[in-house]
Amino acid sequence: MSLDGLIAELNDLYATGEGVYGTYLSGSAAYGGMTEYSDVDFYVLTRDHHGTTERIMGIQKVEIRWRTEDEILVDIARGGPFIYQMMDAKISIDPNGKIAELKIEAQERFETFQPSKELLRDLQFRLGEARNKLIGAIKYQSIEKQGYLASVYSGLLMEAIFTLTSKPVAPPAVAWRWLRKLPGLNESGVEQFEKLFGKPTEEKIRLMERHFEEFHGAVTARLRI
Repeated sequence: MSLDGLIAELNDLYATGEGVYGTYLSGSAAYGGMTEYSDVDFYVLTRDHHGTTERIMGIQKVEIRWRTEDEILVDIARGGPFIYQMMDAKISIDPNGKIAELKIEAQERFETFQPSKELLRDLQFRLGEARNKLIGAIKYQSIEKQGYLASVYSGLLMEAIFTLTSKPVAPPAVAWRWLRKLPGLNESGVEQFEKLFGKPTEEKIRLMERHFEEFHGAVTARLRI
């Protein structure tokens, strides 16, 4: 079954009924890059129903999720992951324009987002803590422990990049793709971070420690403004 045929069948099943505003695709089915092993993420925007189910349709695994307009709006307002999901969303059915409005809301929040002092202070603390642990691991711990810490703190590295460019933190599944769209981070900057994770553990952990020191300083400077 083609993707278009699958979506048509899903809409026949889930796009009608009281309180249903419309449907949209998320994930690789929305922004491209699907493979034969990819799940299809199918969302139903509702007035008041929240839920999740799975189906196998043909040979395709489909994740069907019902989400309310209010919960998405609240998440967008706080700078949550629905910002990226809605900007990526591929609208399937939207008779009243509710999903289109959410896409605009997400784009505007992305463009105007500024991290709060509280968020920056929390990031400052975690960057300092991570750097100290990496320094200790470099001096005293085994390669295995160093590799473990490098893995644990990779998410913090990405979080710091998004925050310091005044953008909401992207979910891990789409972070690398959105990294290329951040203002002030050019292609060579992205490549630098991509190469970091392919380096041997000893080199990687030292580079991460240096980045954490640099980011900690940048966050501290932002807090003084």
